[in-house]
Amino acid sequence: MPLGATPTTPGIEFLNAQESTNYPFTLSVEDFGSALGLTAQVVEPIDSARVCGYMQQTLQSLADALERAPDMPVWQLEVLPIEERECLLQTRNATTAPYPEHQCIHQLFEEQVTHTPKATALVYEDQVWSYAGLNAQANYLARQLIELGAQPGDYIATLLERSVELVVAQLAILKVGAVYVPMDPQAPAQRQAWIVADCAARLLIIDARTQVPAALATPLLRLTSSNANNTDALIANLDPVVRSSLDTAYVMYTSGSTGTPKGVLVPHCAIARLVINNGYADIGTDDRVAFAANPAFDASTFEVWAPLLNGGTLVVIDHDTVLKPDTFVRTLQKERISIIRHSRQS
Repeated sequence: MPLGATPTTPGIEFLNAQESTNYPFTLSVEDFGSALGLTAQVVEPIDSARVCGYMQQTLQSLADALERAPDMPVWQLEVLPIEERECLLQTRNATTAPYPEHQCIHQLFEEQVTHTPKATALVYEDQVWSYAGLNAQANYLARQLIELGAQPGDYIATLLERSVELVVAQLAILKVGAVYVPMDPQAPAQRQAWIVADCAARLLIIDARTQVPAALATPLLRLTSSNANNTDALIANLDPVVRSSLDTAYVMYTSGSTGTPKGVLVPHCAIARLVINNGYADIGTDDRVAFAANPAFDASTFEVWAPLLNGGTLVVIDHDTVLKPDTFVRTLQKERISIIRHSRQS
């Protein structure tokens, strides 16, 4: 709208350049035709000099525009002080940070196993797995997948609740060079069968409790306690599979609430970027991260791989516990959870 037109109230939000975004400030300008009005809204007290600086810049911009270009739309005015503009466009956008962009997720995990083989990698109720133990189970399962015909690039679906088995399965699938496709065990059988068919899954991994969707033609691998009976020859790392970090690590399907569900292909490097030196969450060896998100929801990516690729501990919290607030809180306290990612999915 031109400056000389009917009254308008453009709102402009300014952020504290020195102290992150803790003190939002909004300055509104009202054009009454024959006069101007200014309204400053501050959530928390900030330096008065900064407020006056913003107001001075805005008034100067308005005055210059009224004199030189009265038909200029308000949104084209330069209302930010120079230092604030520099902060927003340059300083805050300087987010480049090094991360292992050329390595696959299973390779990064195996490196962590080498660094901290005896450290606790995964906890579920009374089960405690070291990095070496978790790696061994994944290697054993990976060899089973190969025996069943799994090849690099294949899609392998998992229909498993949050559990040790699910984490082992995802690791094993990546070690084969394949792509894991997590499905929601609580989803309707029709949706489960549709996803398996849509991604042309080579295999479907389930456990002893899982009900298999009807009319499913895909071969099954049902995990049982016998998976733990193995030898040193079977639990050693597999020969490296030639894969690029740009290759797909997993496929996550959208809800389909606005139409047909769509499979989103996520590469290895995207997971590494999410959880390693990401600039917002510094995961260390002392951290215990709650795995409480739905396995078929993207929040689970951070919850699983953030601890396992940074030497922390992944704590699996089952579906029933998450749905009971009091029990959930007690579990978080008992397990000494230091990091939990908010999610509305269970």
